[in-house]
Amino acid sequence: SAIGYKEPNEQLLNGAKDLCLLYHGPKLKGFDEEKLLPYLAYVDTEDDIKDTMFDSFLFLNSGGFPSGNANSAGYEESDIEWVINDLFTEGKNILALEETAGKVKDALKLDDDFKYGLTVALYMPKKELTLEDKIKAVEDQMKRFEEKYNEYDFKNIELIAYYWFDEGVYHNEFEPTLIKKVSEMVHAKGLDFFWIPWFAA
Repeated sequence: SAIGYKEPNEQLLNGAKDLCLLYHGPKLKGFDEEKLLPYLAYVDTEDDIKDTMFDSFLFLNSGGFPSGNANSAGYEESDIEWVINDLFTEGKNILALEETAGKVKDALKLDDDFKYGLTVALYMPKKELTLEDKIKAVEDQMKRFEEKYNEYDFKNIELIAYYWFDEGVYHNEFEPTLIKKVSEMVHAKGLDFFWIPWFAA
């Protein structure tokens, strides 16, 4: 593997081999069962489920926040509330993923303990906040998401990681320290933490 990058293994992302990125956002309709099924399963021309497809899913807000702020420019409290509510809207996104995963498991007679992986994004707080307040803000994002997640008795999906939205790390007075602290908090939960860097190509 390239220097600094881990190869897929049974410990990383719960052994995920194929992760699918799913965009949701204020201008997007989200993913219902019909849209999700071809990502979770190989479906033949007769609409029969023949095999699994992607085994892990990352939900990522796209197109900015409802407040008008860009995803990387900081957010209002109402933006995070909107993101969480959108993820847990009945009939789409995470709840649709749970239902679709159950349908695929039934069709393929997969073990009860088989679960599709779930990752959700964490967003950069406002730049004018202090480092301490930025850390608290990201911690609050996770707390609020997990409180909602724990309201459901998911049988077919499992939270395995958090994803850092920003695609670069600026060497300013707070960003490297913030990201390291967030990494520590995520790993303390027994979850993985990753990003998709942009190399300015």
